[in-house]
Amino acid sequence: MTISQWLEKFKWVEEDRKVVAYHGTNVTRACKILSDHKIWPSRQPWDWIGHGIYFWEYAPHRAWEWARGKFPADPAVVGVSVRLGKCLDLTDTRFTLLLQLAFHDLKANNSSLPKNVKLKRELDCLVINHVVTVLKQQGITVDSIRAPFIEGKRIYSGASFHSQSHIQLCICTEANVDWSTAFFDHGH
Repeated sequence: MTISQWLEKFKWVEEDRKVVAYHGTNVTRACKILSDHKIWPSRQPWDWIGHGIYFWEYAPHRAWEWARGKFPADPAVVGVSVRLGKCLDLTDTRFTLLLQLAFHDLKANNSSLPKNVKLKRELDCLVINHVVTVLKQQGITVDSIRAPFIEGKRIYSGASFHSQSHIQLCICTEANVDWSTAFFDHGH
């Protein structure tokens, strides 16, 4: 099966589903984000679910943990409502095949592919970005990417639950961020 055949099989509809999303940062950046109504997309090769604006879905505490670790002197969290729109939702198994097809497409056309090394997930980023590019060529704009992220230590012996697991969002269509709902918390 090709990506085009996958598209014929699965009708992909735009969703009106909105979620509350949290972005960890520092106080200076949070103030700039709120004044400009803009968060600059990340375009690193290791952005594991592609290029875009990263959020934690319904996870303010995890956003705070990250912000405190990255910016210990002045952590902050910005929260907004985000419309998922056409979401590449990796919690839905129908998209698993799409990622496999994209990987095989890349593998067939490249002599070597990057590898995922711990939290630097260059292969995953490449596969996701390839999906987004191919879909765009087919006239489909991916507005968001949503995926479970298993992170941290097991919370007890034999557990499948981990201490920092969450749903990660990558917003590709900045217009889907509802700035009228934005709020800022700097922990004071």
